[in-house]
Amino acid sequence: MNNDKVVVRAFEGPEAMGAAIDKGDIAIMARAMSPEQINRLDAGRRRSSG
Repeated sequence: MNNDKVVVRAFEGPEAMGAAIDKGDIAIMARAMSPEQINRLDAGRRRSSG
């Protein structure tokens, strides 16, 4: 894999970061997610693959 660039963004809080994940704006992150965020993302993945 070749990367042309790395973009580092800071988010106001977990809700803003969660919204960026939902939109597909985040490929890799260096922060832990709350259990609620993990459950919500997992539920969305199950709906889209079902």
